Amino acid sequence: MEHVTEFERTWGAFCKDTLSVLETLRLERGLQGLSKRETVQTAQCMDYHLNLSQMRKTQALALQKRVQLQINVLYSLISQRDSKVNLLLVKAAKRDSTAMKTISILTLVFLPGAFIASIFSAGIFDLQGSAVNISRMWWAYFVVAGCLTLVTVALWFWYMRWRSAEDRREENALQEGGERELPQI
Repeated sequence: MEHVTEFERTWGAFCKDTLSVLETLRLERGLQGLSKRETVQTAQCMDYHLNLSQMRKTQALALQKRVQLQINVLYSLISQRDSKVNLLLVKAAKRDSTAMKTISILTLVFLPGAFIASIFSAGIFDLQGSAVNISRMWWAYFVVAGCLTLVTVALWFWYMRWRSAEDRREENALQEGGERELPQI
């Protein structure tokens, strides 16, 4: 737009200069020049078009500023929305964290008692009477418990590696510009 208005201004100035030169040439050659009224009307017409061109330039600049302001408002609105989504995610993570802490504390409180109860109820110890009899298969309890613990830890380790790989894939997809829908919380 700026190039067009600059062209109009230059063209108008050129026309005014050309009119002046033509009038000078007519007078030098002895030809009849334009009447004073015609000269003034032509100059006023050219001035009008130059002013109109300047006004269009001013309007275009004002419009450009308005568009830029609207873009800035949109960026602000998007940032506010992103902040709200992040706040929701943080609140959800805090709730999850609180729940996990509660489960961990309950586990710490009841695990020692559950462990002792399971040993005494496994039939390893015979507590009837004054003597304590220990079963010959007492080691089986620890072998089975140890194997199950190893399987559980191995499954947990495998899940954590799988989850980490999923997170990396999601991050790569986001970095490559892939759009994903926001989670509903």
